[in-house]
Amino acid sequence: MPVEVEPEKKPEKISQEAFWFVFQTTFDWPAMLLAQIEPMAAKVAIQPEEMAIARKSSDNIYALLAIYYPKALVPGSDTIAHVLHAAPFIVAKVMLVREIFRQRKARDITPPEPAQPPAQGEAQQPEPQEIKEPHPTEFSGSWNLPDQPGAVQ
Repeated sequence: MPVEVEPEKKPEKISQEAFWFVFQTTFDWPAMLLAQIEPMAAKVAIQPEEMAIARKSSDNIYALLAIYYPKALVPGSDTIAHVLHAAPFIVAKVMLVREIFRQRKARDITPPEPAQPPAQGEAQQPEPQEIKEPHPTEFSGSWNLPDQPGAVQ
């Protein structure tokens, strides 16, 4: 007696709602994890006031994937799995780099030291003259190149 085998079904793509859930989780999960270490990390999660724009972003990404890379929308997609596994690490590193730049900027904004008056007998440097640039409306002439019609010679 022959065994009947069902024909292989083509996998369906995930719905836009399911994609939205994954999109939210992508931002919320690292934020929940990192919030234990850094309170500002909670801002990585989609905030209530960002919900509309986040949903629109998710829907647009879904539409682009449906057009240009439909395999990414198949349940169990290796590509999406790799991206989702890498995302928390990438987010954490981006946050770390951002914090390094913030600290560097804070360190570089130190008040200048007060100018020391010159010691007796030393020549004083002349004060630099301020160069006054004319306001753009004060320019006269033409913006045309010399070989263009209307150029001022």
